[in-house]
Amino acid sequence: MTGVLPAALLAAAAVWILLLPGPRGRLGLRRRERGRHPSGPRARPGRGPADADVALLLELSASLLAAGQPVSGVLTHLADTVPGCIPLHRVARALELSVAWDRAWETAPESFRPLVQALGFTHQSGAAAATLLRTTAAEQRRSAVRRAEKDAAALAVRLVVPLGVCALPAFVCIGIVPLVVSLLPDL
Repeated sequence: MTGVLPAALLAAAAVWILLLPGPRGRLGLRRRERGRHPSGPRARPGRGPADADVALLLELSASLLAAGQPVSGVLTHLADTVPGCIPLHRVARALELSVAWDRAWETAPESFRPLVQALGFTHQSGAAAATLLRTTAAEQRRSAVRRAEKDAAALAVRLVVPLGVCALPAFVCIGIVPLVVSLLPDL
């Protein structure tokens, strides 16, 4: 009985070591690397918004366009108020200087692509695109939920072995050992 307790502790320690986060996480558990902004878990100023922030940017843009702001004004306002959107200053300034739409967005991070596509329609046609922006924001949220569900399902599969390694020694110590000891004849 004394050999079972150290084995259970050893198994628990092994599981703990396997679950410690590494560069990619042990057991292939990937964590999203996001920059940290001093005010919270936002993207760093030069890198662009995090996945969850793109839908918020689209909603804010829709509201600003519905209020009558021009596209360059929307981009300037987003760059001034939303952390991680500083590259939008350069884009807004380029648009004010009559630079072509695609050329103005060349320096912006890839994470702004949904904003580029949705605002491009408004810039090219002059039509109000608040509904289009809100629809794109809803689509971004749905895709983020699908990615989160997929990641959660993958995590559940990867946790089966570590949880089994933890639960099996406990089951043996609490369930099997007392039964075997009770069945042994008195010594």
